Amino acid sequence: MRMGWVLMALGVAALVWALRTRERRAEWLLCVALLFGVGFTQVVDSRNVPQNPDFARGRTSQGSSSALTGQAFGGGISYKDIRWLEEGGKRYIAGTVENTFSEAWRTVYVSFEVFDSAGNPIGVVEQMFMTLEPKKPVEFRLEVALPNASRFTILRWSN
Repeated sequence: MRMGWVLMALGVAALVWALRTRERRAEWLLCVALLFGVGFTQVVDSRNVPQNPDFARGRTSQGSSSALTGQAFGGGISYKDIRWLEEGGKRYIAGTVENTFSEAWRTVYVSFEVFDSAGNPIGVVEQMFMTLEPKKPVEFRLEVALPNASRFTILRWSN
């Protein structure tokens, strides 16, 4: 994120230079620096979506015996029966997600933090939904190829 701010500062410096010297090259430098700075800052910020208590109700850890159920995006997405699934010697996080709004959601991600049996974090896996149509439950199955995975939590929802 710091790089984005540096690029935007360069853009402001180019603006000052353009205003003082009336150089056309400075205007191009301004545009490029500001666009890259804003774009870079947005990309980095979107990876750290702040969580509030209502953002992912039901956000608890899941071991082998119970399933997670709750809501995200202020109730716009509901999830249920998110659990471990073992099939063919592989482990999966599986469950159902539903868009409860009247319009489709585009490109929704859910990230799961995975832990070993001692409770140590061993990695993060992510499921992407290209489109969630209104009132149509979608089942998913996400392979977890991390060794010694024994439980998980919902880390964050983003779009």
